[in-house]
Amino acid sequence: MRLVSVVLSLFCMTQLLTGEVEVLGDGSRFTAAIRPFIGYCWTPEMPAFDNLVPFAWLTMENLSDPGGMKEATDKMPEGHRVVFVRNVECDIVGHAEDRCRDAEGKTGKYDSIWLDHGVAVVRDHLDSFFQAYKRMGGKVDVVVVDWEGGLSVWHIGKDIKHWRAIEADPRFADVAGELGLFSLTSVARWWMQVGDRRLDYLRWNALMSERTAGYLNRAFYDPIRAHYPEVKLSNYGYYHHTRELGVPDLNGHRAYLFGSGVHVGTHQSAPLYTRLRQIMLRPPEGVITYQHTPFNSFRHALNKMRCMVGSSDVPVYPWLAFRGFSEAYTGVEHHDLYQELIFHVGLSGPDAFLYWNPRSWKAGQDPADWATDEQDQLFSDCLHRLTELVGQGDRQPVSSGLVPWSSDYALSGMRAGGRTLWRFTPNLKRDAKRESTLVSRSPATFRVGSKRISIPGGEVIAPGTELSGQGYWIAASADVAGAHIE
Repeated sequence: MRLVSVVLSLFCMTQLLTGEVEVLGDGSRFTAAIRPFIGYCWTPEMPAFDNLVPFAWLTMENLSDPGGMKEATDKMPEGHRVVFVRNVECDIVGHAEDRCRDAEGKTGKYDSIWLDHGVAVVRDHLDSFFQAYKRMGGKVDVVVVDWEGGLSVWHIGKDIKHWRAIEADPRFADVAGELGLFSLTSVARWWMQVGDRRLDYLRWNALMSERTAGYLNRAFYDPIRAHYPEVKLSNYGYYHHTRELGVPDLNGHRAYLFGSGVHVGTHQSAPLYTRLRQIMLRPPEGVITYQHTPFNSFRHALNKMRCMVGSSDVPVYPWLAFRGFSEAYTGVEHHDLYQELIFHVGLSGPDAFLYWNPRSWKAGQDPADWATDEQDQLFSDCLHRLTELVGQGDRQPVSSGLVPWSSDYALSGMRAGGRTLWRFTPNLKRDAKRESTLVSRSPATFRVGSKRISIPGGEVIAPGTELSGQGYWIAASADVAGAHIE
């Protein structure tokens, strides 16, 4: 019985993702012009959904088994054959031949910022694998890489001897010229600096991010696209930014003060995990503090998405976690602002969602702390709702700029199918209901604090089963570009 249901689900998935099916899971109908909202998923051990595609994992353990990979990807829908590269990259940093050198060219014990040998190992692994995989007739449309290492201050650490070894390497002269620093003391001891030197660690991180992206393209993207020129590829955490759309990280560090960010492969891919740590000590510009609250977590993640979309034309694969995810302060854990984030991110125009939904994987872990079938169902339902409302292939985001850091509401819109759909999400105080902000359903009007927000000609709508009690959908004509605020 289970096999039959899986086969039927895979059939429905194929129909949905190719635009051939007429009925969504919630009963709504669409035409072949629909471009569904899709999630590519971390775990293969999950129920089958027609809009969620589990990754096919490529690891060191199955690098010698292209046939097994083909068997997995052959079951995926056309255009959505997704390979997840995990732990193949273990040699990128740490290869013995890439360690820091002395004046005589001898390698020492410290890892360097020159990664040519490690990159070559990974490149050769992937070139051999995908050459054999293609020879078998294997197909791949998307490659998701999760390499979270790097050459930043956070990765190299506080050991001053390590920094001295980098300085002493004869190859450092060229890097120092780009950086404008011949001593790395102000980088290694960034928290002790004053004045302009206080920003040297950000200068270093920006340059190393560009440098690392170049290495990652050589290691991952180049060998795969040599066999699959149209492949789409991203790596976790690499995205673009501008000063105007700058979003501090969860600890308040301002990477956007230098450079414009980078991407690996074809897509930007920031995690929107709603985590906040020390950002209250280094709040965004224009606010005195940024406390750990659910709405602040939601807005911080949404603004990172808007930063990506507004800073570059490079398409986006944002990472979202499961609803119960808890690490540091996540804010939206088991909160309806989680669904609101999915809606607003969807209205911002991702190519697809990357969904981190791991189950427990080792003894002693409580399965309740990880993703569940019910949470996967909710994620799927939210993507279905987005497809139902703005699934037309001509969809275009209409919201620009960040949600103001002091604002008590978020409003995102997308033009599709001859109209504009908006999602309005207020910052509700404890025990407050969204109805307390609604002034009028038609024209759609809300009051949050002292502000009255109206969508000209807009009407509050309730499409299908309610998925969140935190916000409202508003439909308006296609020429409505924003809200009227009094």
